[in-house]
Amino acid sequence: PFQCSIEFCNSSKPAFTRSCCITSINVLISKDCNIFIFFLLKSVISNFRLKQLIFMKSHFEHFRKVSFSDTDLAGIVHFASFFPYMEDCEHEFYRSLGLSVTNMRDFNGDKLGWPRVHASCNYKKPLHFDDEFKISLTIAKISTKTIKYNFRFISKDDEIEFAEGSLIVACVKFSESGMESVKIPDKIKSLLPPTI
Repeated sequence: PFQCSIEFCNSSKPAFTRSCCITSINVLISKDCNIFIFFLLKSVISNFRLKQLIFMKSHFEHFRKVSFSDTDLAGIVHFASFFPYMEDCEHEFYRSLGLSVTNMRDFNGDKLGWPRVHASCNYKKPLHFDDEFKISLTIAKISTKTIKYNFRFISKDDEIEFAEGSLIVACVKFSESGMESVKIPDKIKSLLPPTI
């Protein structure tokens, strides 16, 4: 028989986060243990570690507190306030990549923009004035010209989900005639985390 112990630690929750990380692996194998089991175990742990790294790099978290102006007469966050929350989170996400939504350009130097072509939000539990919460952003899909973001509005301890939403944005360049949809530049795509 063999014994295997895996120790976990909680992450310090940077911008790109993961729920846990493997810190040490101790495997004690008796002489008559089949070596195949040992390598199988190593493979399973390696795949688990890879999935955790992908999870870590695919999520961006933005923390905030409910302002009085976000609420309605019932004292809860107005349904329309969640859309600026999503937009603010998107802006912070790009800042974390060293980019700004107001200063992105293509390889020709033309200014780019990201108008919304879809926006939705499902509400689950109310948020109140001064409540602290976090917004988790993931990239659900990247096409040639569009990006779909998914958002979760959750308590700081991850116990309560207040709402979930999504945005689809299109990449456009500005010209004298208006906006024209264009391919997302490779230099921007290369900075984006993997989709889930």
